[in-house]
Amino acid sequence: MLKFYLIIIGLIVANSSIAQTILFSENFETANSSITLNTNDVNSTTVGYNEWIINNNFTGGSGSLTCLGFPFTYSVVNTPLQPNSFTNSPSSNYLHVISSEAISDNILAASFLAADGICFLDENYFVSMTNDISTTNHIGVEISFWWLCAGSINNFGEVYYSIDGGNSWVLLSNTGYQNQTSWMKTTIANPIFDNQSQLRFGFRFVNGITTTAADPAFSIDEIQIASTCANTSSNIIVSQCGPYTVPSGNTTHNASGFYTDTIPNSMGCDSIILIDLTINNNTSSSTNVSSCYTYTVPSGDETYTSDGMYLDTIPNTSGCDSIITINLTIKTVDTSLTLAGNLITANATGATYQWVDCLNAYSLIPGETNQSYTITVNGIYAVVITQNGCQDTSGCIRLDNVGLEENSLFNITTYPNPSDGYVYLNIPEHLPFLKFDLLNSYGAVIEKGKFLTNKSKFINLNSQSSGVYFIKIYNDLYSKTFKVILE
Repeated sequence: MLKFYLIIIGLIVANSSIAQTILFSENFETANSSITLNTNDVNSTTVGYNEWIINNNFTGGSGSLTCLGFPFTYSVVNTPLQPNSFTNSPSSNYLHVISSEAISDNILAASFLAADGICFLDENYFVSMTNDISTTNHIGVEISFWWLCAGSINNFGEVYYSIDGGNSWVLLSNTGYQNQTSWMKTTIANPIFDNQSQLRFGFRFVNGITTTAADPAFSIDEIQIASTCANTSSNIIVSQCGPYTVPSGNTTHNASGFYTDTIPNSMGCDSIILIDLTINNNTSSSTNVSSCYTYTVPSGDETYTSDGMYLDTIPNTSGCDSIITINLTIKTVDTSLTLAGNLITANATGATYQWVDCLNAYSLIPGETNQSYTITVNGIYAVVITQNGCQDTSGCIRLDNVGLEENSLFNITTYPNPSDGYVYLNIPEHLPFLKFDLLNSYGAVIEKGKFLTNKSKFINLNSQSSGVYFIKIYNDLYSKTFKVILE
């Protein structure tokens, strides 16, 4: 009887020690085989005198059949056991042809019922890979398999390939697999297998009319499709701040230089990388800074309002971190005033002064550049003070009755200033029933209110935008105006 086996026309038989990438393998040891049995491809029958099966039976036997009404006996030889290299050898699962008569007689080794043209007609039997594999970007693709088949000149195996999902099949060899009664490995390569998106293989057993044939039938095991590794190389230029770890993760370098690294490429082979590495360093520096009221660090990330030592990080000329230590001094201007009768005195010393008219858009009062200013006309006045390299304007003071006794409202104090939303006022006990106006920086009243007791009070500025505001505290006789900065 004849067997079907893998052979590929015009293929290059390759046994190479070169590393390979395995694209497909099948040893029939799992329940779900990747091979579809008994298809009708290439003029094959799905149900006939013989068929493809998968089992691990190697024992032959004897049986009987009927032809033209006459009984005949037949015998099936034992299928040779497998080499030690097979998974679960020497009697693992394998793919083979078997006759329907042998199945009915429970003889399950590899056998076939040869066509005689009288009782048993010639037929073909086909199996194929169930799914395609992709060999895109792979070279040196080859198929290898172990096979055996005694057969005869008209009973042999063939190997086919398809590159269109199994719609059409191409015979790889016109020489049948036969006259091989022990397991033999065949490896076949062909450039047509390379860079295919839909490659699959199939095996056909041809059962032609013959008068002489022999078992075992065509048997196949340990199918493997692989590609030969093609190493690749590339160059990269790296500029790195601090230590650099190569793409493989195997080495970390701390110094500039030329290095090599190896990672798998798309075919699973070596990708050798030449690395031109420049290690750049972080830098550090310190600076002493004096600033009026607030200071924003060079990166712009933080703004500080108090003295201290602060750190900031910006890129240096190499693109690495420049870490700056900032010794910060925040300078302020004393804008407090003292009123004695109609004499207003700035409490700041060692400064320059310019008195202004609050009711006239803070216009300069000509000639009034002393620390004190004697008011001769009722109005609202302030002073612009330059001190410690900084400049600020005091709160406005309103005088309605020049020459009257000292306005006790000047004992009121406010805090904090600058404010983050609330301004608190400490009001002396003898000053109840006060009113207040909240003015913007242009002197326009934006809110009015009153205090009915002499306890500490607060004014909520959370609904206002950041900037400069004036709070006017007054009663029926006197008033006092405070300048407030809202952050």
